[in-house]
Amino acid sequence: MKILAFDTASDHACVAVQWDEAVHTRKLQGYARHAEHLLAAIAQTFAEKGLGNWQQEIDAIAFGAGPGAFTGVRLACAVAQGMGMALGKPLLALDALALVGRSAYPEGPSGRVWVAADARMGEWYHRWFEVTAGGEWQPRSEPALVSPHTARWDEIAIDPDGTEFRFAGFRLAEGWPESWPAPFETRWIDAIAPEALLAAARAAAAQEQFVAADAAQPVYVRERVALTLEEQQALRAKKREAATQSRA
Repeated sequence: MKILAFDTASDHACVAVQWDEAVHTRKLQGYARHAEHLLAAIAQTFAEKGLGNWQQEIDAIAFGAGPGAFTGVRLACAVAQGMGMALGKPLLALDALALVGRSAYPEGPSGRVWVAADARMGEWYHRWFEVTAGGEWQPRSEPALVSPHTARWDEIAIDPDGTEFRFAGFRLAEGWPESWPAPFETRWIDAIAPEALLAAARAAAAQEQFVAADAAQPVYVRERVALTLEEQQALRAKKREAATQSRA
């Protein structure tokens, strides 16, 4: 199968191409550059591999749909929609939190994995997954927001008494709260791996999760993208209180 995939939900964006058995990747850095350079990076990736007729031959276009940086997920969706409409190709909207999990655990360990990514404003995007023996990432909860400073574990966990789970964290400013039970394995990543992007795209295509270009939507979990001054001050106070309690 021939798939073009890209993700721009963080300042480490990537472009990946699955061309039958061959894989080609490219990375971009800097939020301010994504809108300016994404299309050029896609064209260069194909040109360097001599794939001049990719517009006609490509089977699907996959994009990181979020949740993630507001501008980044909108950019990825808009570019995918424009290309899909222009070329008459279907889209694959990829769960950004599953991309984090796949990047952290490329070997696809079976079992439960909790994934979290920085949502700024003192919060994390998070979602639970069950990874099958065949490496399929099956969601076990909806994507949501959590504050690591104030949330109780029983408000987050799908099985509050269970401790057999792995954790994958993406660019989190805060560490693991001491009041939460520790996972038996923790991995932190700073960027989405292009290989994880293609693995998710292949899995979505195999399950025929195609979306018409005019129906694709980014995934938003939060309506607001900034805190007021008063909310920023309250958040700093909560962080100080949490730090004091952890030292007590």
